[in-house]
Amino acid sequence: MVMRIFKKDSTKEDLKLLLRERINRYYPELNSYRVTIKGHFLKKQHTSYIYQFDIYNSKGIFKSVVVKKRIFNNVYNNNIVEDTKREYSALQHLKTIPNLNISFPKILDAIPEQGLLITEKFRGKTLFSYLNKASYFLTSNTNKIFLKKLCFNTGEWLREFHRATSIGEMRKINVHGYINKAEVLVHKLSPLGLKVSLGEGLIDKMRSLGREIIGQEFPLALKHSDMQPMNVICSNGRIVVLDIGATKVDIIIKDVCNFVVGMNTVFIKSICSFWNKVLLDQLINEFLCGYFNDGDIPSGAVEFVKSLGMLEQLDLSLIHI
Repeated sequence: MVMRIFKKDSTKEDLKLLLRERINRYYPELNSYRVTIKGHFLKKQHTSYIYQFDIYNSKGIFKSVVVKKRIFNNVYNNNIVEDTKREYSALQHLKTIPNLNISFPKILDAIPEQGLLITEKFRGKTLFSYLNKASYFLTSNTNKIFLKKLCFNTGEWLREFHRATSIGEMRKINVHGYINKAEVLVHKLSPLGLKVSLGEGLIDKMRSLGREIIGQEFPLALKHSDMQPMNVICSNGRIVVLDIGATKVDIIIKDVCNFVVGMNTVFIKSICSFWNKVLLDQLINEFLCGYFNDGDIPSGAVEFVKSLGMLEQLDLSLIHI
């Protein structure tokens, strides 16, 4: 088989031809000459373009696949080849873990040299899309219960992911390193609009929290690295999490707080007037309850790591303006 080489401006038609060339490898029961493939561009992310392709046979849609085409972004200084290999390896590794009770994309193919990753599509909507529906922030208890359950189940997904990939070791949060990094970011962001009093108050808060948590230890497990509402799908009642780049072992609290930061970011950026802080806190608490199960939620550690995460998110947001 001749490998199709994509140019920088790789198009939907190029990808469609690639899928037709390889369809017998993905689905041996199909004859590539007796199917129709229709594709469309889904969205642009910071470091990738996302396409969806529907494969039709004589009975209708047979399967839908998602093609992620990575692109370079100088803000993130990402490595297209290595990032593609990392995500492919993570998904392959998860398949080998016994008794892993979570859902994640089925990997079909990867061409790291061209930044291509092909997975089977899950039908459903992202948590991000649900959060952006104004109807969910009205007084409907049914809608609120649904969202709370969705966040709780997301916490359960992440807990199972960390349980299955734990290496059986513990580590403390690098309190002094986090505070130093926060101080650098506050100094950097102050000329860009961050109020000095707000920045100083945040640093003081982190120092106070740091004294409380300096002795706390957390398990080490594979890190998802991008646990965000946009990467959580509700599919037929199941939680499916996308963009798993889990090749690095780290303390579990980082993934937990990455999701909390993502929820806060949705709230801050939302143009929906129905958003309210009380509901946001309730949804985050449901996620934390799902993750920590019946155990105590380490609120101080969550708030400490979240504080740095919010500064990092603000830094990225200002860069993209």
